[in-house]
Amino acid sequence: MAVVGGAPLVILDEPSNDVDAVRRRALWATVRRVADQGSGVLLVTHNVVEAERVVDELVVLDAGRVVTAGTPARLRGDDGLRLELHLVPDGPDPSDPGPATAGGPSTETPVPVPVRRRVRSGRRVLLTIPPDAAAAAVSWAAAHRERGNLDGYALSPATLEDAYLAATSAPGRETEGVTGDA
Repeated sequence: MAVVGGAPLVILDEPSNDVDAVRRRALWATVRRVADQGSGVLLVTHNVVEAERVVDELVVLDAGRVVTAGTPARLRGDDGLRLELHLVPDGPDPSDPGPATAGGPSTETPVPVPVRRRVRSGRRVLLTIPPDAAAAAVSWAAAHRERGNLDGYALSPATLEDAYLAATSAPGRETEGVTGDA
């Protein structure tokens, strides 16, 4: 109903809540069309994955404060410098660098590639790596899968959701297992 009259600004607060997949796609196509026809669209959502598909620019709020803003590509770091290696360990995490030593943090990692960020959520582990490390990372993961150390793995481009998590995670906050640079 908000888009029927051709308003110069359309404000949508969580428009896809409780909407099935077919209607959600139609909704986002309509929102994109309205924006492309010149209306401003202010979208409030907690669904970062959906927002990534339709927004041109975004502002990330955390505890009522702006923590970052820009295009989805800028926030993702789409300078071609980030990939994500998703791991599902079967038992101990083979990517875990281990505990810090008496002399400081462990400098050795069982992953033979630079890991910019490591996030653990339940059993799943997400490693952010540079694109030139993709082949070595996949070879390492495939070898661990064959040995039975991993239930599965996948390599994908960095997502806006990961940029959101990095922007909203702070020291001392209860964010499960986020380490490294954003």
